Amino acid sequence: MRRFVATADFYCRGISLVRRIEPGLIHANDYNTAWIGILGKWLTGARLIYDSHELWPDRNLRPEPRGWLLFCEALFVRVADEVITTSPGYAAVLARRYRIESPRLVRNVPVWQALPNLEPRPGNPPLAVYFGALTRNRGLATALRALALVPELRMRFVGPEAWGYRQDLDALAAELSVADRLEVLDPVPPDQAASVLADADLGLALIEPACLSYRMTLPNKLYEYVAAGLPVLSSEVPVLAAQVRENGLGLIADSRDPVGVAAGIRAMLEPGAQVTFREAVSRLAAETSWDREREKLADVYSPYRTRRGPRQMTGFNFNE
Repeated sequence: MRRFVATADFYCRGISLVRRIEPGLIHANDYNTAWIGILGKWLTGARLIYDSHELWPDRNLRPEPRGWLLFCEALFVRVADEVITTSPGYAAVLARRYRIESPRLVRNVPVWQALPNLEPRPGNPPLAVYFGALTRNRGLATALRALALVPELRMRFVGPEAWGYRQDLDALAAELSVADRLEVLDPVPPDQAASVLADADLGLALIEPACLSYRMTLPNKLYEYVAAGLPVLSSEVPVLAAQVRENGLGLIADSRDPVGVAAGIRAMLEPGAQVTFREAVSRLAAETSWDREREKLADVYSPYRTRRGPRQMTGFNFNE
């Protein structure tokens, strides 16, 4: 009931804002904001951009009926004047599923970048870090089981808890006797991510192929690790693994195999491997920046600029 009331209040306030300011352009992120965008478009004549950060009918642990979500997503991509997304995998699925032109790709690249550190850190216990939501199907249980197999390793999880999963992780860490080598931190603001990433030896992106959205993901954490100068241990989900392989950012492991993950961690901690991977990460970081992605977004916005006044050139992004 609380969630229902909060959602209704969110939609009412969003629609009220749209009617009050009458924007010329509404930028709506995902399902939870697309309804405001559609109603705003119908009420004010604004142009609408649907920004799909997920394949909404195929997300992890969604409780809604899939048929309803397919209907909603089909409506969103057809009513919107432009569709953009964060993964080439998502773009391919949306284009094929709804017979639309392939959405344009604007990746979630952080605005910050840590100073490159190409040297191993001798004398410090090695540290693997995970940055993202603490939820199921992210390979976190596998990571803890791998931690038990690499006694010299420390591990850090940073992110918001989802579905009460923190208790399960704490219980598993205690069962495996690794709680003293596990650090779990609350989420940090985006511009402070380097403070919890840059001292690590590698970043974990062990996303499990539990749903189509996860199989086709190109997650924020990949570029956050790159910005922090970290090699990446990735799972074998196709879009993510292809980026890691093609750019030489790290290694690939089965996200459900603790022995394989432990072997991958050990291999990545070798001094020579650390130097090689960090050099590759540094090269990609130099080529990847929000400034470049922002130009792509500006290209999406530019056709909707008019001479009807400043309100017609304003984009609004409603988030939960």
